[in-house]
Amino acid sequence: MNLECVIGTEGEQGISKGESSPYYYRARPEMLSVLMEAGIDVVVTANNHSGDYGSKALLEQQHWLDATGIGYAGSGINIEEALTPVYRPAGRLNVAIFSIDATQPRFAAGPSTPGCAHLPLTIPSLWLDNLKPRIEAARKKAHLVLVAVHWGNNREPKPSEDEITIGHAIIDAGADGILGTSAHNLQGIEIYQDRPIIHDAGDLLFDAVRRNLADSGIFRLQLSENGIEKIIFVPVGVGFGFSKQLSGDVAKDLTQRFSKACSELGTHLTLNPDGSGTILLSPPDRQYRKLPHLLKTHYKREVIREKRPLNPNWTVDQVPLDARIPPIKCGPLKLLGVRFFPREIKTRQMLWVESFWTTDKKVKEDFRLDFRAIPIKETSMPYWGKAMDHDPCDWQVPTSRWEPGRIYRDFYGLRAPAANQIKPVHLKLAVGIISNTQQVKPVIVGGMITQLNFSKKPPQIPTYKTDFPPAVYQHTPMQTWNAQQLELVSGGKWLTPPPENWYIRSVISGSGFLDQAVGPVLFVAHTSKDRDFHEQRSKPSANYFDCHKTLPEFAHRIAGAIVSHPVDGLPKELPVLQVEDPLKVIIELGLAARKRFQGDVIAITGTAGKSSTLKMLVQILGPKEKILSSLGNYNSRVGAPSMLASLNPDHEAAVIEVAQSALWMKRGPITRQIKPTISIITEIGLSQTNHRIKSVEDTAKWKSCIFDGLTNSSVAILGDHLKCFDYILSQAIKYAKKIIVFGKGERADVKIINIDTDETGSNVTLQFPTQRLELKVPAPSTGMMYNAIAAICAAYALDKDLAQCANRLLDLELDEGHLKRKNLNIQGKSLTLIDDSWNAEVCSMINAFSVFSQSKIKNNGRRIAVLGRIVHLGKKAQELHESLTHPLLNSNVNWVITHGEEMKFLRELLPEEILGPHFSEASPLVDYLADFSQDSDLILIKGSRRDSDFGSIPILLEKLQKTGQPIEVE
Repeated sequence: MNLECVIGTEGEQGISKGESSPYYYRARPEMLSVLMEAGIDVVVTANNHSGDYGSKALLEQQHWLDATGIGYAGSGINIEEALTPVYRPAGRLNVAIFSIDATQPRFAAGPSTPGCAHLPLTIPSLWLDNLKPRIEAARKKAHLVLVAVHWGNNREPKPSEDEITIGHAIIDAGADGILGTSAHNLQGIEIYQDRPIIHDAGDLLFDAVRRNLADSGIFRLQLSENGIEKIIFVPVGVGFGFSKQLSGDVAKDLTQRFSKACSELGTHLTLNPDGSGTILLSPPDRQYRKLPHLLKTHYKREVIREKRPLNPNWTVDQVPLDARIPPIKCGPLKLLGVRFFPREIKTRQMLWVESFWTTDKKVKEDFRLDFRAIPIKETSMPYWGKAMDHDPCDWQVPTSRWEPGRIYRDFYGLRAPAANQIKPVHLKLAVGIISNTQQVKPVIVGGMITQLNFSKKPPQIPTYKTDFPPAVYQHTPMQTWNAQQLELVSGGKWLTPPPENWYIRSVISGSGFLDQAVGPVLFVAHTSKDRDFHEQRSKPSANYFDCHKTLPEFAHRIAGAIVSHPVDGLPKELPVLQVEDPLKVIIELGLAARKRFQGDVIAITGTAGKSSTLKMLVQILGPKEKILSSLGNYNSRVGAPSMLASLNPDHEAAVIEVAQSALWMKRGPITRQIKPTISIITEIGLSQTNHRIKSVEDTAKWKSCIFDGLTNSSVAILGDHLKCFDYILSQAIKYAKKIIVFGKGERADVKIINIDTDETGSNVTLQFPTQRLELKVPAPSTGMMYNAIAAICAAYALDKDLAQCANRLLDLELDEGHLKRKNLNIQGKSLTLIDDSWNAEVCSMINAFSVFSQSKIKNNGRRIAVLGRIVHLGKKAQELHESLTHPLLNSNVNWVITHGEEMKFLRELLPEEILGPHFSEASPLVDYLADFSQDSDLILIKGSRRDSDFGSIPILLEKLQKTGQPIEVE
């Protein structure tokens, strides 16, 4: 029997199922008496309700089944246990039964996580690969092997092509027969290789509200050592919570309908005089094997008769203040309090009701609670929660067991009507009670109103799988993903299948990453709308793009592509995988890769210095073939996990830049998905402001979430120079097993003994607990020095040779726009350029000014600062731009040229004698600078290139070089 519920007392409703109005089914442990009275030997548990109350309840179900002696298959503490069959004797034969679900991936068991056995309907080879060796192993103990499969959509009248294909794969894997469920519709039997596939058995006992009896049946199998020789179909009618065997003309009519369904699948069913039907089969001869005889089911009924302790979730000492109401008497029960949510509904969803009850005297019968959300005015919309009366405490504590004076808590979801029945009419809450003998009609609970506002389409929230079939986690050296693994994760189909032994090493979503990625490369095409959705942006991107259109331009440089629709102009032999949502796939590949990876993952965040620290770490730890790192500053809630899509077990470590943005969103910091083993904070300042981030303290709060998600060694690295250091340290203590503080203070584990700086970098002496290290940082500024120390501390946490790491750092070359020093020759004038135009925050501006002031000038050259605005500061823009005044003046600047509207705030406070012109575009600024500059001038370019052309200033200056020779980099 397919047990389409969970038997347990743990958990409560509300587990996310990816459905707008989900069903939740469970039963009290004592209800197992129904199965024992019916003589049920085995239940299969892999279905879309096995996880309705969470993994604890699912594991509790195993306890009760084991305790009562009922066999089960389909769920377990991990995927291996979930895919283990149950064995029982049938006469002189031993039978093994597997159970697999194909409907609810959220309940899937993983390599180390509990759940049910789940395989997708779209990949037949996966079923064959998983079942064939397991069925062969099962035959060592069993003469016959049966597979129960939960597949297909609700109310599906016929099996889909995918179900038929998967059914054939299961038989090809060695099964003797298949029992299908899920559609709640009786479907026909297909015969494949002389073995039966019962595509859907319908319902046997179910609580769906029905006016007439639904078609169903019992399938009696006549077995031999060869397999299933005969099937007798016994017609059954299913009502609301009851079933009965049919007879006479009613039985014959049902069997005739079933015979027609079988005939459409090529199977002949003979109608018997008693109304049943017979199918004869001829399985191929198979030699009888004498196997150890299995023990029959032995029930232990006393287990469920024992009084079990009451789950503490279902009683309270007093009603919460915000739930208290004037008591409402409902027959022998008394409602003391209620609260429900949401109070505004913008889309079809559950309405959750939490209530508190008591009784003054012993109740002799079981009353069910009947909550309803009723429209406040006349409408065609039915009330919410129809036919959802239930035993109190979510079925767990019937009223006949109540102790007078005790307060009982109930939490239950009221399901919405069908989508086409919902009207924009507000709801009021009503409650009544009902038993088998009497009913107290619902009365209104005063003041309880929920607004239905369907005028605006609510934003969709992206969700991602975190558990995948075992084959996804397998690894072949030098390969990241093969074709089958990509199919498993994506659920897509190959438009152009790859050749045999095809694989890829890197997965990218931007063509700009091609030169940096290790080949073979898989490109993930998407649009700006896709990016906006997964980034959960409140406003669409200003510039629309579609990578599908540009894909043919670089298709010859990639090994394959993931697309959402066919693309013209691609090489005919290029493997192309079509999926519904390409960006979702690259994120889920990242999550799967992280779960597979056993090495260290280093996460870096901060208002400045993230990219530089990352580059230093990669320089220290090894080449890109050994160390996976973020590319192109792609550090968002999409960028960070998608970078992990290229991670494979051959890597020694991964270094991932994390922006830590939008942490107020329900899913929390992205580090919970990345699961770093080491987390680093580089700097704390204001890089953006909004209604949630108004101060440096707020920034410290958000950036400290880099520690939330730490796993394994769980090391936190931070400098004692950080603003809000005490708070950040407290958060590190909360999540980390080990903390490494560097700096000059007493609390530093790695002490800075001495610093000697110049315009080319810093010489730093560090004292580690067991050694002293001389560190040369080949990049100017205090910020770069702290970045280098943080990187060395990460190497220390990884137990690397620190002297060797320090030596590797000497070969560091900074990226464009990161304090990059260049010599230019423009119109015969020799100029020195400090390009720090990659990004800008207050702290990085001040850091650039310090480098500017330390840089030496020859032959009476001048210091010229070309400054761009800091973006996303909101109401703080004026204050923070003005705060740059003194640091800028202290840099001994001779001339200031500005770009961008917010820089006008700074201009108002600068002396006129150093104030140059203001520009809103890069091109006229460069023309002015070319004319104004003199030989030996030092030019600092510092600002944000976001939402402006400020970043093109260094490029335009290089184009002005008269010689056209490559730029020399010091």
